[in-house]
Amino acid sequence: MTVYLLGIHLVESYETWEEVFNSRVEARRLAGCLGGTIYHESDGKTQRAIALLKWDNRKNLEDFLETVKTKPF
Repeated sequence: MTVYLLGIHLVESYETWEEVFNSRVEARRLAGCLGGTIYHESDGKTQRAIALLKWDNRKNLEDFLETVKTKPF
């Protein structure tokens, strides 16, 4: 069953976050990520990176999250 992950990150620099996030595209794909959509929100003081990612199944998503506990997914 397809599952989704909604990640909301408070970031100091969206551009830095995006660079790191984009560097992990292949790792996510190999782990079962089927793609997603990224949003950027800023109110002038606070920036948020919002990622809605689609995964092939829950187990693959959970396994991937275990490998990235301290890294941006």
